[in-house]
Amino acid sequence: MRTTDRRGTNRLARRAAAVVTSMAGCLAVVALAAAGEGSPAARVDLRSGSAWVGSTVGLMTLIDGDSGEVVARVDVGDQSPALVSTQHGTVGYAVDGATGSVVRVDPRTFVASRPVRILERPSGQVSAYAGRRAVYILDEQQGRVAVADPDDMSRLGGQGRSLAEPVASSVVDDEGRLWLLGASSGDLAWFDGDRRHDSPGLVERPEGAALVLAGGSPVVVEPGARAVHGLDRGGRLGREVCLDVAPGDDTVRFGGSPERPWVYAISGEQGVLRVSDLDSGACKDVAVPVFSGGSDLGEPLESQGRVFVPNYTDGTVAIVDVKDGDVVVTPEPVAEGRFELFDEDGIVFYNDPDSERAGVIHLDGTVTEVGKYNPADPTEDVDNRPPADEPEEVPAPDAQPLPDATDTSGPPPPPTTTPPAQPPDTRPARPDEHPPPTPPPTPSTTQPPPESTPTTPAPSPSPSPTPTTPTTPTPSTPTTPTPTTPTTQTPTTPMPTTPTTPPNTPPNVSVNLAEMVYPVLSMEASASDPETSVRQITLYLELRYDCIDSASGEPISTESLSGAYQSAGGGSISATYNVWDHCSGYGDNFSGRVRASATDSQGMIGWSAWVPIYFSPF
Repeated sequence: MRTTDRRGTNRLARRAAAVVTSMAGCLAVVALAAAGEGSPAARVDLRSGSAWVGSTVGLMTLIDGDSGEVVARVDVGDQSPALVSTQHGTVGYAVDGATGSVVRVDPRTFVASRPVRILERPSGQVSAYAGRRAVYILDEQQGRVAVADPDDMSRLGGQGRSLAEPVASSVVDDEGRLWLLGASSGDLAWFDGDRRHDSPGLVERPEGAALVLAGGSPVVVEPGARAVHGLDRGGRLGREVCLDVAPGDDTVRFGGSPERPWVYAISGEQGVLRVSDLDSGACKDVAVPVFSGGSDLGEPLESQGRVFVPNYTDGTVAIVDVKDGDVVVTPEPVAEGRFELFDEDGIVFYNDPDSERAGVIHLDGTVTEVGKYNPADPTEDVDNRPPADEPEEVPAPDAQPLPDATDTSGPPPPPTTTPPAQPPDTRPARPDEHPPPTPPPTPSTTQPPPESTPTTPAPSPSPSPTPTTPTTPTPSTPTTPTPTTPTTQTPTTPMPTTPTTPPNTPPNVSVNLAEMVYPVLSMEASASDPETSVRQITLYLELRYDCIDSASGEPISTESLSGAYQSAGGGSISATYNVWDHCSGYGDNFSGRVRASATDSQGMIGWSAWVPIYFSPF
């Protein structure tokens, strides 16, 4: 989720979402358009560093983070001041907070699905999170959650779940669970797909409390108690760690490190960034002045080992090196007022939903500006064209509950042979694309009859007089003979003798090895494409085991992996996982499986089936 001015609401853990779909890309850089116009669309193959950003004019724009180019502009419906966007991998979702409808954008064709109403009669203050197993639509003001299937947008678990009060804060962890904190009761609720869990009254002083992600796991921050607590999978509080904030300072905003158990706190009143370390328990070792006091600051965002802090007062962004205390600030404002700031696979994007301004912020403070659209004509260069009789949004159908997370975690399922119905892809062809050949025209059944009657009749589906020597019609026949199918035979086109491969088919992918010879798991996969070359292949690993202390025999921890493990260029890949690199004791109770995906040079993605890991006894 991308947030702007919603207090205490954190964005989706984009690092986890990005690695699920890793795509190779080639750069096709074009010059930026003149000021005031949208940046021209570039032919850039999708990659994990691409981000969908939404605009209240009713557009979704795909930006390639490496080149700073617009890849696509997609019309997702009418203008809406409550439009929010989210993404999982390279699939984009536009959510209209005024209607509760969701539009899914296919990253391969840039075709937008018809709007599907997931949340009935929303308040307009809506957030959205997308994961591999569910899309969560949250009405923060009304305290309601709706869950949808990420592929066909069917509702999971009914029309909405009640939380009884407004939501103060929300996050989605690295395993795709949505965590929610009540604004006044201190109740904690979390959703694993459509399965709900509750921990009533968990936070004793909920005023100003927030949820953040630290090391991929949820953390409760209680400024009233000046304390931080980690949360376990069962929603129980971990040990208390100090939070170094001034009592009563309601300008403090919180964020977390995606890799380390650190919680960041930035005070707008003071302009100082501080860190609470959940491992060491320290909270007073870091205090970095970032901005002058009295600024309206946003949530700290860590990316590439730096902390990015948005300043809504002057529109700039600070990049902080916490270790050395160095601070650089963008030389010019990136936007006016509130704007979104988020990380996608190690690239920091900013977006102003209310204007055409967006772009990429680099570690040295430089900015690559991107024009999402032409403000004089937002429909210019849109990649899809809504049909004239575009259907009205419809309520989402209810779907069966999701299977248990431990059985279904991992990358998105491969495309089925019969994809969900979508509007036809009507985007104009790019310069390097070639339309399919036009079939030979079929003679019209209304064309005039031939000037002379042939001597040999042609086959006809309806009876007709047997041709003879031309004679004058008998006067007793007052009516005109019934028209028949034209007698001119349709030219036949020789059919190819060898079947041809359909255009734009995905690569064929297979996992050739998934074997654990303790302590090393070995994996191999390969891919081929009958039409073109395979650009990149990625291994996905699901592995879970217990780490046992060698001396006592007691469990130390449970190790769990789920997602993209390793990528390589070309059509083959091999990788290993060594238990001893992750467990100080010995591993036991192993379970796991491996699959692979491959991307060809046309941007098509193929998937293998899941292959269970064979655990060798030798």
